[in-house]
Amino acid sequence: MFMQKLRSSTKTILWIVVIAFIAWLFFELGASLTGFRGRQKPWHKGVMAEIDGIKINYTDFERMVSFAVQETLRARPNKNLTPDELKNIRDFNFYDVVRRIKLSRFDEKYRKMIFSNDIYTQILVMNPPAEILSDSNFYTDGKFDQNKYVEVLKDPRNRDYVVNQLMKIRIDLVQELTNQDIALSFNIPQAEKEAIYRLENTKFKIKYLGVKAYQIPDTLIPVELKDLQEYYKKNKEKFKRPPRAAMKLVTFSVVPTSEDTALALERINTALELYKQGETFENLIRDFSDDHGDFGWIRRNDAKFDTIYQSLSVLKVNDVAGPFKFREGFYLFKVVEKEKDSIRVKDIYVEIRPSENTYQEAYRKAEEFKELAKKKGFDKAAKELNLEVFDTQEFNIDGYFIPYVGFRNETVKRFVKESRKKSISDVIKDENTYKVFYLYKKDKGIIPDFEDNEVRARIKGMYISDKKMELISAELQKAMNLIKSGVELDSIPGKLTIPCVVESTSYFTAKTIPSSFVGRDIRFSGFIYSLKKTGELYGPFISKPYGGYIVKLLERVEPTDEEIKNNSKFSVGSYSRIWDFTFREFQQKFVEIQDIKDYRSYFYLY
Repeated sequence: MFMQKLRSSTKTILWIVVIAFIAWLFFELGASLTGFRGRQKPWHKGVMAEIDGIKINYTDFERMVSFAVQETLRARPNKNLTPDELKNIRDFNFYDVVRRIKLSRFDEKYRKMIFSNDIYTQILVMNPPAEILSDSNFYTDGKFDQNKYVEVLKDPRNRDYVVNQLMKIRIDLVQELTNQDIALSFNIPQAEKEAIYRLENTKFKIKYLGVKAYQIPDTLIPVELKDLQEYYKKNKEKFKRPPRAAMKLVTFSVVPTSEDTALALERINTALELYKQGETFENLIRDFSDDHGDFGWIRRNDAKFDTIYQSLSVLKVNDVAGPFKFREGFYLFKVVEKEKDSIRVKDIYVEIRPSENTYQEAYRKAEEFKELAKKKGFDKAAKELNLEVFDTQEFNIDGYFIPYVGFRNETVKRFVKESRKKSISDVIKDENTYKVFYLYKKDKGIIPDFEDNEVRARIKGMYISDKKMELISAELQKAMNLIKSGVELDSIPGKLTIPCVVESTSYFTAKTIPSSFVGRDIRFSGFIYSLKKTGELYGPFISKPYGGYIVKLLERVEPTDEEIKNNSKFSVGSYSRIWDFTFREFQQKFVEIQDIKDYRSYFYLY
């Protein structure tokens, strides 16, 4: 009874601090979080992120996370959280705060909603939050009691909670109404729908002479050094590289020690001892296990379970055995069901994971190296401490990938973007390691010299590609002149100096592929749709950098006016893709963190 009251009190306190934090986000936007002065780093002042000028305080955010943890544990039988689960909760709440702040800023800047507080209050009264609907304290005779809910809303002690809910409704309305604005902006006029239907359903048959650039041997294109130099001079901007950087780094891995293994073994043995003293296996799953306890079937012919199966095979149903060291931890198994060659078990699993002391030791070593590197130089410090140095080589500063770095580590990306060449980073947590970086190369985007080997290869490739297109254009014009002089289309391939084909198609539309030779080529489809007179020759049509065609229109069959009238209302054409892209990008804008100052890695070191 006492524990229930304690948990209830804790939950109430957490509600208050979380609500206060959320309310602060909307009523104190832009306010300073701390009285510290001087040139301290933001994270030294307790600021874990800055979004559009708004600072998120670490202590307040952790209270929000604590509440989310309580809510997660309340809804599940297993009362333990793995480090990954805790990280996921932190990430989810962080992105939620980012979304709330960005939507609020968007509302202030663009929408300037004029709904009164009465409207928000009515919505709140008529739509109780999920946590209220699921709370039995608001029920009378097994049914949700609206009057109890209204009384709670009226209670002055719950003002912060009401304010938070009103703010949430406001943000949700901003998002919903903005989504509607986007949808309405894609309202397609009927005439446009009819044109789309006609475009997508007009059928064609053609005969064509086709040339593909990749089928022309490079040896047909003479390449002289002076030609490449001239091409480079005329097209320098095409070879400009995006901003690049290169770093050296030293990695400090965090792996479980023998002490961590002993702690995990001690924990699993404690669970076993409690079981022997009469505690139920199911309660021990809840209190000790790092998984959900339903291990499943262990089969005789599965080699990885060989020793475990032998130990379990002599047990009866409901017997418990262990601990077994398996995978990344220790297991206790309870036999639930037995068949001839397989056994179904429940489990208590304790993962062998790095302790806080292990993280601290790895972090201490990383800090020691960082300080030594700043005094003696990165390479000398690494050599003195016998540490391996990795080199990222050059990478695109604005790209998504940095060698040796996790995919979404914004702290490393920010270090690269904001630091000067020859800077040494702070210790940065990256997945299950700590890393220290040395930025030894950085540029703003340059046009490399002609002598650069990488650029020389690109110059040659682009030069040959352009020359092939010139050759295709000249040869197709030659073919057109031959046809006009009376030569049959089928006879042309033998009279040209480059490989080509003559083919006829079956019916196709703008949405289908004319032939395997043509493939999916939107520009070619647009060219075909512009053809009107059957029996006429058209071209040359050049589709750079793929190839070129001369086309004879055999048939053009358009849908009837009645067919267009009956079906065009369903036509959206490329609008659906434009809508999907716009909506997706718009939503992403409110959760992406590339444009915020994210200092989380300085707080969550372990």
